[in-house]
Amino acid sequence: MLVTVIVVTHNRLPLLKECIAALHAQTSPVQEIIVINNGSTDGTKEWLEAQPAVQTSTMPNRGGSRGFYEGMKKAYATGCDWMWIMDYDSIPAPDALQKLQDAVSITRETKDDFGFFGSKVVWTDGTPHKLNIQLPLQHFSASKDLAFYKANNIVPVAYNSFVSFFIRRDVVEKAGLPIKEFFIWNDDIEYSMRVLKNGYLGALVENSIVVHKTAHNYSSDIYSDNTSNIWKHVYGIRNEFYIRRHQKSYASFLRNVFKKFFIFPFKIMKKRKDNKFAFIKAVWKGTWQALTFNPEIEYVEKHSSVTKKTERT
Repeated sequence: MLVTVIVVTHNRLPLLKECIAALHAQTSPVQEIIVINNGSTDGTKEWLEAQPAVQTSTMPNRGGSRGFYEGMKKAYATGCDWMWIMDYDSIPAPDALQKLQDAVSITRETKDDFGFFGSKVVWTDGTPHKLNIQLPLQHFSASKDLAFYKANNIVPVAYNSFVSFFIRRDVVEKAGLPIKEFFIWNDDIEYSMRVLKNGYLGALVENSIVVHKTAHNYSSDIYSDNTSNIWKHVYGIRNEFYIRRHQKSYASFLRNVFKKFFIFPFKIMKKRKDNKFAFIKAVWKGTWQALTFNPEIEYVEKHSSVTKKTERT
């Protein structure tokens, strides 16, 4: 099984070094490591140039989503069987990849078509990371029941995080690439849901552990988040609306436009302790942008790294 790893980074050199070291220490070796350097100015570019075992692409910072998009295109061109996607602050346990590959072997035997797997994401103290908790699939139908898969540390999920996302090459051919225009937040949720919509299953592998080494164990809660993340919520809300438009229904999209404009301000006023108007403006801004935000999905050409676009209907 040929595995290419994609790591996206921006100005976090110490954590990137830790991530790369953890990848080199995997009990099941990877064939290729691709790092997308999003315009770092902290010495990342120079350090990467001195790493012969790492393929590097430095580009202007257009967000994590663009980095994953570019990285997966490059990984596809390597001819790998599987792509392992992660952030610079993803620190995989030594056997994290092996456990993902074990899950692949189990599902091959059952012949259930799992297109992606994700690791259990924890914070530095070993507790589940609040930002990366996967949602178990509510309606599951396959040759083996949930009890069988859970006994093998495999939990079917509705989506998985790009903190550790293991996806098969042919699934990328069918489902396409991440939407580069998302910039940040919800790109992994949209992509996971799109893979499932194309007829595949996805799963959390509970004994594949990756530490998401953020400064704090936090979630993207608009009612308690600090002001430094306001700009992220604008993107997150806009991208959430894209998901509603294409993965749910246009009626759901319109209902939630109404809610964000007219109901959420009252919720924020009630639940937030400070900076209430700043977050109300962020909700309105993200919702307003969502009205016209409708980027195209791009696909890789089979057996090449060329991409093509598909028109939205």
